[in-house]
Amino acid sequence: MGALIPHTLALGMPMGSKAPYYEFEIRVRQTLTADGSTSSYSTVYCPPQMRTVRVNECVECEEYIGLSFDREERSGLLHCYESDAPTPRQSLRRLLQAGEREGFLRKLHQRADCTPVSRIMSLNVQCVTEDVSLPALASCLLDGGYSGAPVVDGEGTPVGVVSKTDLLRHGVTPDGRVRDIMTSMSFTLHEDQTVSNASALMAYEGIHRLPVVDAAGKVVGLLSSLDILHWLACKTGNTVPAPRSRRSRN
Repeated sequence: MGALIPHTLALGMPMGSKAPYYEFEIRVRQTLTADGSTSSYSTVYCPPQMRTVRVNECVECEEYIGLSFDREERSGLLHCYESDAPTPRQSLRRLLQAGEREGFLRKLHQRADCTPVSRIMSLNVQCVTEDVSLPALASCLLDGGYSGAPVVDGEGTPVGVVSKTDLLRHGVTPDGRVRDIMTSMSFTLHEDQTVSNASALMAYEGIHRLPVVDAAGKVVGLLSSLDILHWLACKTGNTVPAPRSRRSRN
């Protein structure tokens, strides 16, 4: 799931009174279509509902506060009040208050593979549809600095992957389409799968990147081997800068 960050906020409340609220990282799927247009699909993972929801659904929620964006980092956050439904952080707080701090932290350390891939995946993903022309694909990959892109249908469901290597192997023919050179989708990761599961699958199959999907099977992120290496480095006590792939890199 996206990062869950607790804060306090004073909005029209009595002096000294603050309401707890959270920030959720916004995931953005951009899809290039055959007519040259690009569609954008923004989501967040909602812990109370235990599912991915569209950002416009959150706007109608009673807990919704607002949105904030960092243009330089090309990232966004959705702010909402703490819900009555227990979030992962609330559950942790209850365990600690129940006097189980030592046992829980020991268990957490022993089960480092409990981290879901949605915590370390790329949040902004460039996708293409299979009817996009090869010249348009080449421009998309080169201009964006992408090594490849998931191929999706009109609903955002992954149907394959295409890369610069595919373009070099087959050539950029004027009448060629993505469907002519793409590799059909064999594997995807669910956003709740663990980093341990993902690394095992990628190592066994020799895959460097995999699309991450929500419960409806729609692309909400992309996980690369670099994302996993960064996570491992942090887990072993090293201080390393966040990978560019956390924001936008295929």
